[in-house]
Amino acid sequence: MAAGKSAGSRAAALARSPTQLLQRAQQLAADIYAEELGPGAITHRQFAVLTAVAADEGVAQSVVTRVTGIDRSTLAELLDRMATKGLLVREPSPSDRRANALRLTAAGRVALEEAAPKVARADARLLKLLGAAGRRKELMGQLSDLVAAGEPEPRAGGRWAYRNMTVGQRLQKAREAAGLSVSALAAKVGRSAPTISRHETGQIAVRNSQAAQYAAALNVAPDWLLFGTGNRPAPLRNA
Repeated sequence: MAAGKSAGSRAAALARSPTQLLQRAQQLAADIYAEELGPGAITHRQFAVLTAVAADEGVAQSVVTRVTGIDRSTLAELLDRMATKGLLVREPSPSDRRANALRLTAAGRVALEEAAPKVARADARLLKLLGAAGRRKELMGQLSDLVAAGEPEPRAGGRWAYRNMTVGQRLQKAREAAGLSVSALAAKVGRSAPTISRHETGQIAVRNSQAAQYAAALNVAPDWLLFGTGNRPAPLRNA
């Protein structure tokens, strides 16, 4: 009797385990994805990478890691397979010869265009299981909050709330920490001073490729400029 109660208690605990429930939800999502895309299709991770690269041709490999959530070693292996399949190419970044820049091939663009509507259908099927639109919106918000909460925080120190800043504010902080005027930074990256000013004020969005150029010029990580994580500039004395 005691053994039966113990087993039942463990089963009940399993049903309440968030990791177990998320694992089952992930399997459900994977099954729906496979049904919509069919045999021989690109994987969801490959779709995520193609989407990230298509959004900014020439994007740094490190930025794709941050955008997709795929760890560096896994992404490196994935990129090897995708390059072998002719879906993308890797080349030295023009702003940092130590980094790889990624570009889609014609075959990669075709694969992405063919997969995109099918992935959208898979997402719609998954969310439809929840019924009311309000519940779907709530789930998306909670998942986004969970992912954001799990992101590594910047190290303590200084007075900058890095992740609460905009990209433009971080760009301005990094430029000032480097002791550069807007005009001096413009000369280093080959961009007009008015454009940099509009980037800093948020009037123009900073693209991933532009962030990589700024990062190389200011000796910070592209991830720091885009997301507030990674290598940062030395704090200003008056910051």
